[in-house]
Amino acid sequence: MTVDFDALRARLGASFERLDDAANVERVLRARARSAAARALEVVEREVVAGVVVVRRARSTWGIPMASLEEVREVLVTRLPHASPTVVGLFHRRGQIASLVDLQPLVGPSDALGHGDRVLVAVVRSGSHVLGLRIDEVVGPRDVYADEVDAASVERRLAIVARVTRDCVEILDVPAIFEARALRLEAPHVR
Repeated sequence: MTVDFDALRARLGASFERLDDAANVERVLRARARSAAARALEVVEREVVAGVVVVRRARSTWGIPMASLEEVREVLVTRLPHASPTVVGLFHRRGQIASLVDLQPLVGPSDALGHGDRVLVAVVRSGSHVLGLRIDEVVGPRDVYADEVDAASVERRLAIVARVTRDCVEILDVPAIFEARALRLEAPHVR
């Protein structure tokens, strides 16, 4: 694309010739400035679908709804014999024992924990039930807007994921985590 700068200068010069005095030029420039400022200040109301705390675990990025998150803390793990890859152990929390769940084995390889290891845990609640989700780091709080949700992610998401944002933050469905069969302790079969 080529631009004819001489023709553009001529048209601009002709338009300024029509403005016969400085007062008219100032009036036109002020009107243009008001119009540009009004466009810049237009605020689009966006619908917030979730307030989450974004956390990372291995190569996954999860969004934990703030309404379900009680705290993030480091805990000492008590390993369970015959534990599943997802329910890796127990930890003490204010005089109570809670399950420690690692969601990473549901989506990829995960490093094993040993008895007595210290890990970072996001403590979540659904009703009267509490458990800890193993995490590696906290990214921070975030509002998830309706226009950020990836509509194409419906087919590929896990049952414990409510939504996925376009930047691949998987928003967890905390009640579904408590109901997921893969995240329950199973008694070993005795023969």
